[in-house]
Amino acid sequence: MTQKFIHIGFHKNFSTSLQRSYFNTHPEIYLLGAGYGDHNLGFIDREIEIAIEQHFRYSKDFVYEDFKDQVKSSFEKHF
Repeated sequence: MTQKFIHIGFHKNFSTSLQRSYFNTHPEIYLLGAGYGDHNLGFIDREIEIAIEQHFRYSKDFVYEDFKDQVKSSFEKHF
């Protein structure tokens, strides 16, 4: 069984630099977020981008609860 790790970076803690300069250069690392492809803040797809940039950052609890299953399924297809 292959081990899987998730890196969740906090703002202003060097996460984007790691994702852009290290994670993005290694084919064995499956990158979903910031630094994907040629874009500094690109994401693997639109659903992941919306989840990270909108739901996780700005949604109040009751709003997030309404979309929780949709957000969860967006990530499940990548794992």
